[in-house]
Amino acid sequence: MMKKNNKLIRFFAIPLALAVLWLGLTFFYISTFESFSIVPFNHPEVLDNYIKKPLLENQKITGEFVASENNLGIVAMRFQLRSRIPFAQEDNLVFRLKEKGDKDWYYTGEYKSGLTYDVPFLPFGFPIIAESRGKVYQFELESLKGNPKNALILSRQYPQLQSKYVADLGVIKADPIEAIEYFRQKYIGSFDNPSVVFSAVVYALPLLFYLAFISGLIDKLIKRFPQQFRWIEERFKLLKSNDSALFFLSILLVFIVLDIFLIQILNDSIYIVVVVMWLIICSVLKEKERLTFVVGLSLLATTVISNTSGHEAIAEKSAAWAFMFFVTGTVQIMIELRKDMKSSKS
Repeated sequence: MMKKNNKLIRFFAIPLALAVLWLGLTFFYISTFESFSIVPFNHPEVLDNYIKKPLLENQKITGEFVASENNLGIVAMRFQLRSRIPFAQEDNLVFRLKEKGDKDWYYTGEYKSGLTYDVPFLPFGFPIIAESRGKVYQFELESLKGNPKNALILSRQYPQLQSKYVADLGVIKADPIEAIEYFRQKYIGSFDNPSVVFSAVVYALPLLFYLAFISGLIDKLIKRFPQQFRWIEERFKLLKSNDSALFFLSILLVFIVLDIFLIQILNDSIYIVVVVMWLIICSVLKEKERLTFVVGLSLLATTVISNTSGHEAIAEKSAAWAFMFFVTGTVQIMIELRKDMKSSKS
């Protein structure tokens, strides 16, 4: 009976809990990524001609898009992260929006460029347009005092442009068909965003690692590789280690590199998931804090090099990860000290 219960926990309860954690964190991130009532739509290629070009004084970013739904209320543009400058030196921006063919602008608003330091995917909000579906809207963003020091630069990261719509929650609650369509647009449609996909995959790693660990699948696959590929394990004295753990440790490092140099996601829970997995995997490999601090120092060196070469976004991201690894290494030292104290008492 005891063995049956252990199998039930090992092969059903724990995988189910990790799957619920994966789905819960993913949908929670999507819900906090945007307000619950906001449904975003991407507009690829609209701003392609402006990517990587500084927006200088009296220059404009212009474009048009077809509204996907009614209740259009926000247009968002993604900008590169740059070094923060004094408030008085920031650029002044003017955003304008109108329906194509109209003589006058429907909305005109002024913004400070410094907003992009905290919100690089900058939303320009305006009074909701109730009957917007299917209509073409033109917009422009003008710089009033842009210079090489304070100029905004559109990010290369997809999507560069989104239109956002306010869902009628009353209709959604009353009509099941509308509720299904809302779910499809809000949650399923969100996977068109690389940051959502990246987060979902990271959240799935604990489940995948556990399944690989109990099944031995990764170990079986790696054993099929030619022996000349085993020199990495031998060099790091990991030949007798669990291959699944070593594989997922490498996966974590790959995801960190992707986040630093490509994704640059603004999602704090990613750090927690990766750090907890790192601690668990290091424990399985019986790897102490040395590896953790080596990775942290490497990330710190990346921060210095990136900052010196003017890649502020990369420097900021690598600095954040370096900090997390130094904290993780400290936690590992504290765990080892606690074990030593217990063993000395016994």
